[in-house]
Amino acid sequence: MHKQSKIYQWVENLANQGTWESEGRFTLDRDKAWEKLSTYQLPFEHAWVLKLVQAAVLAACESLQVKLTGSESSFRFVGQSRWTQDLVTAALFSADSAQDMALVPLAAAVRYLARSADKLLALRYPDGTTQVWDGEAFHSETSPYPVDCFELTVFSARKSGSFWSLGASGLIDSAMIGKVLSNLAYPCPIPITLDGRPINGFSNDPNGGATSHTAPVALLPVNPTLHLPEFRFLRDRDWRPEKDELSARLDGELMTVFGEAMVCGALACFTANVQETVESPGFCAQPSYLKWVKDGVIIRAEKLESRGSIGLTLLISAEGLRTDLSGLNLSLSNLYEERKRHARARIREKLFALADKDTGRRLTLGMKGTPQKVALLTFTGLSLVNPLFLGLAGVAAAQYASDKLRLKRREFQLQDDFERLCTEF
Repeated sequence: MHKQSKIYQWVENLANQGTWESEGRFTLDRDKAWEKLSTYQLPFEHAWVLKLVQAAVLAACESLQVKLTGSESSFRFVGQSRWTQDLVTAALFSADSAQDMALVPLAAAVRYLARSADKLLALRYPDGTTQVWDGEAFHSETSPYPVDCFELTVFSARKSGSFWSLGASGLIDSAMIGKVLSNLAYPCPIPITLDGRPINGFSNDPNGGATSHTAPVALLPVNPTLHLPEFRFLRDRDWRPEKDELSARLDGELMTVFGEAMVCGALACFTANVQETVESPGFCAQPSYLKWVKDGVIIRAEKLESRGSIGLTLLISAEGLRTDLSGLNLSLSNLYEERKRHARARIREKLFALADKDTGRRLTLGMKGTPQKVALLTFTGLSLVNPLFLGLAGVAAAQYASDKLRLKRREFQLQDDFERLCTEF
């Protein structure tokens, strides 16, 4: 059982005692205006998390700090001190006419959460005001726990009759919130931390990120054009590919997937799959993907045919493309198809150049591996003291040679698969 925070205890006591400073004048009539705001129709249960990310991006927050426990989920919009209770309340009862466009996705998330039967909400403002949603109405309270920026806290609770208590869904909610953020918000242009851990960058990609058998090894950016709107991407700051110490070099210079932020019109990440197949010597296939990003979150992913053990994930901005009312489902259109063609054409040009042996700019993949050199040296040294170890030294030498040969074969396959990807993508 997680220890309840002070803000949780305060909100729960207010909800159970009913001793509100206000009369709960901001009620939500589910048969009238509230139901007319169809933006609450999100594509899946925890999609409201992505709306909060979009709100933070549109508000140009310094960062979004997410903290999850078994009883509550808090979202701290660092650097956002302009939002007031009046502005947020007005946005809750309007579809797309908020004075601050960042309040549109925020309001969509709050409306969705308010419809849930097992959620208490607290919207905390820097002026000391806290709006508490008790399942039926918003109440404005003076909080004993001030904040220096806007903060939304979702409490996992259940209501029995008129009494609220800690709900059993908190741990499940926390796990799902973490998964949604890591899988779909890693391209966010502002830093996001999840319980203090950064989630920006390709190492968090669910298809081509860092796993026990895959590792992103190189980034290939495309400059913005008239057909490819720019977006900003925060790279991993200090992550290194650890699987067999994979590396990629362009003209002999080491390429990385970490470093400073970049502005691009499209961005490709190469991922190597080094899981060996059972049927025949070689690596498992790594699929490629097209992923569309809007306001820092992925709203559409398209899987492409595998071209070997090297896959490519191509990020494209969905800015200006038509979506459904949720803003999280991309509508297919002529402009969408045109942008996809331009993105693939531009990245294909770069891939052709990398695969051309005559250009002088060629990307090569390598693996350091771990051949049994230590055992070879150990047994060779011992054989000088005791001839009985000479046989073991011979075995170690054979193993070392076998490991080196196997490593070279693996490197050759990675290189061949990369060049195949370059010519067939």
